Amino acid sequence: MTRGLSVRCLLLLATIVMLGLPRRTVAQCVVYKVTVDGEDRSVPNDTQVLVRVHASRGKKTSEAVATPEHNEFHISVGFNTFVSVHLFGAHNCSRHPTGVDVILLVGGAAKQTVKLSLDRDFKWDEKLAEWRTKVPVTLGGPS
Repeated sequence: MTRGLSVRCLLLLATIVMLGLPRRTVAQCVVYKVTVDGEDRSVPNDTQVLVRVHASRGKKTSEAVATPEHNEFHISVGFNTFVSVHLFGAHNCSRHPTGVDVILLVGGAAKQTVKLSLDRDFKWDEKLAEWRTKVPVTLGGPS
């Protein structure tokens, strides 16, 4: 009787472990984009622009760096809404962007940071599934 009970307990434990292990599944969470357009008015030639998107959950960030062309930049950052997988395989896709930092880098060092609000400074484009800046961001102008 004890042996039969321990075998059942082992089978139950194995089933629970198998359900909890990561499995290859089709992605269930959407990846949105946050796109920032802007202008770089700084004089140095070795400038780059870093766009960092802050998340609502998990304190994670997404970011991308680009070198302005003809003093203009267009940077899109992918934003994954995935948070976790529940015990039975359902995905929690509740992460959303909360704020955006646009950082001017000169020689690799941050020289200017502009903090943007998703609600105030961006508009949602349903067709492209992305947030886009309402007006271009100007960096490196007179202080």
